[in-house]
Amino acid sequence: MMERLRQFVADHFEDDTMRLVLDKDKWQGIDVDVAVNSIEVRRKVRSKLPFWYLHAGIIYPTRLCAEQCSSEETAGYKASVLSRVVGEGFRVADLTGGLGVDSVAFAGVASEVLYNEMNPSLATVAPGNFAELGVNNIVVHSQELSAGSLGEILGDFRPDVIFLDPARRASDGRKVFLLEDCSPDVLKLKDDLLAAAPFLFLKLSPMADISMAVGRLGNVKEVHVVAYGGDCKELLLLLERGYDGAYSMFVNESGEVLAVPSDKAVPRFLDARPLSGEILFEPRKAMAKSGASDFICDSLGAKKLGRHTNLYVVSDQIGQTIDAGRPKASLLSRGSCSQASSGLTANSSFLVADAPNGRQTHAVTRRRPLTCSTLRRHSKSLNLLACTAYFIFEILGNSSRIAYNCGKY
Repeated sequence: MMERLRQFVADHFEDDTMRLVLDKDKWQGIDVDVAVNSIEVRRKVRSKLPFWYLHAGIIYPTRLCAEQCSSEETAGYKASVLSRVVGEGFRVADLTGGLGVDSVAFAGVASEVLYNEMNPSLATVAPGNFAELGVNNIVVHSQELSAGSLGEILGDFRPDVIFLDPARRASDGRKVFLLEDCSPDVLKLKDDLLAAAPFLFLKLSPMADISMAVGRLGNVKEVHVVAYGGDCKELLLLLERGYDGAYSMFVNESGEVLAVPSDKAVPRFLDARPLSGEILFEPRKAMAKSGASDFICDSLGAKKLGRHTNLYVVSDQIGQTIDAGRPKASLLSRGSCSQASSGLTANSSFLVADAPNGRQTHAVTRRRPLTCSTLRRHSKSLNLLACTAYFIFEILGNSSRIAYNCGKY
């Protein structure tokens, strides 16, 4: 029956899914709802899961499983981390398997993978999906993970690494970020997990506080902040049994990985304001999330606008960042750049006066207790769709509110 379903999905990929649903009685023995869901999800995952997209027989039981799964890029990065740390021929247990994207990536570098998923609809289609992808070194289990069930799930499988991606939604659908609010609760399971495997690899919410998570878990050897497409996608923590040293920080921006030294850089602050003709630099999100912005900006010869801001002024003291007054590609690859033509104290009325001839302007806020929509209501000159001027709003540590009139590179 499952093979008939896969063939149906492949045969009807180009069809009108609404018509398939209306005519479902024609297809005896086919779960048309699941088939239609698989067709519609496959159409959406082309960029996120390009390898999976090539296989028309993949079954996607729910839309949510495809929305919440790792992308192929982030799954591949996790596999590369384990390959580097653990070495060749290791065994990994993915105890929150989901759609199986991470398990497939692990299977490419591990000798054997145990996939466990407590949702029966996902676990049922997993063996066929793995076979469709040509992956044959994954063992499939389906059981809810708890302290009491861990031994039963693993059986005689002896993993070198256990991977866990706790669900980050409460029973009422709310997003949660604290470790104890996720399911399963890794704080309760951690000791049992590290007793079963020397390494524990965790995927946490990108909104989680790194210092708090590291402090509460302990044994953290590496922290990885992963961003693709300008968004921070994943926060990964690698724990090792018995490890009690300082953790190493790695920042992955769209495949470019930077190892950040454990010794924090001491930022240099800008002495004078306002700015005129200077280049304002804002690091990408993964760098800002990692808390290592000061390191990268120190290496670029940048000075910080204030202690509690991620805005920097770029100089060319090391001859690597600016060419003929414009930022070089090496700088643009690490964040966004704007050229400040003026800086002024922000208030509720300056925008009209500062936008010449009623020009349309674009605004972003940084550490400013007003949203862009609120700022737009304060002045008719703000239009977020078409812009010829660009304002950056910043609240500095001394509570002074600054607006920088900029040209965007």
